[in-house]
Amino acid sequence: MIGAQRNHPAWRIRVMKSEKIKLKVDDEVLSAVVSAPDTLNANTKTGLIFLGYPLHAPGKKDKLKDAHLYHIKVPVLFFAGTRDSLCDLSRLNNVLDKLICQWDLEIIDGGDHSFKLLKSDPRTQKHVQNQILSKCLDWLQID
Repeated sequence: MIGAQRNHPAWRIRVMKSEKIKLKVDDEVLSAVVSAPDTLNANTKTGLIFLGYPLHAPGKKDKLKDAHLYHIKVPVLFFAGTRDSLCDLSRLNNVLDKLICQWDLEIIDGGDHSFKLLKSDPRTQKHVQNQILSKCLDWLQID
């Protein structure tokens, strides 16, 4: 299961097409850990999915919460909104360039930290949810 907000049913997406993949959610960090239920093997992808990573506090772009990211060795997929007050995209890109792991970044154009769009945006939240799910499935290589 992938969760972007605690107790927010619209962001609860089940991905169980392969029994070799299990998504565990840590709502405090707004991330999902992909791991095998029993043992890892060559057909299992292990990695992290960060849905709206809180890189810094609002207005405190110089105090980054990035130290632990540099120790991650599994692939990482980040989602970030262009209006996210907790994750400045230029700062995030600087952090990503320093990571030792493989990473991918999916930008949610117009999205805030919870990927909510402005009312003036012609897209719906369902469109954003589909973008996120599609990228997750593609990244996990699930058909």
